[in-house]
Amino acid sequence: MDTALTPDAPNPFATPGRPGPPDRWLGQPLMCAMQRDYLGFMQAQKRAHGDIVFMRLYWERACAVLSPELMRVVAVDNAPSLIRQERAVQVFSEFQGRSLMTSEGADWQRQHRLLMPVFAPAVWPATPS
Repeated sequence: MDTALTPDAPNPFATPGRPGPPDRWLGQPLMCAMQRDYLGFMQAQKRAHGDIVFMRLYWERACAVLSPELMRVVAVDNAPSLIRQERAVQVFSEFQGRSLMTSEGADWQRQHRLLMPVFAPAVWPATPS
């Protein structure tokens, strides 16, 4: 299946009626909720709005891709066309610190190596009979 975003293919990021939470107070309530419990916040957004969630975060418009399949389409299949938005990295760094999501280079590699065992299949010793 060809997952590249081509000019003639429908672009899920440009569809009208974008799903997402209410656009209030420049997204301040959303940023506070993300800071308190990022994973819980994103899980709630996925349940409420689906795999692609559009949000206003202060003066920026953000799109959260919350499906592994869609994330692969965006980050792997279309990697050459991705543009890293430095402003987004700066905003998220202010609220979340230097996380895997906002780091680059040697810092990213160090964090990535530390997290990889968590995602590896567990190998349990044989249970004694």
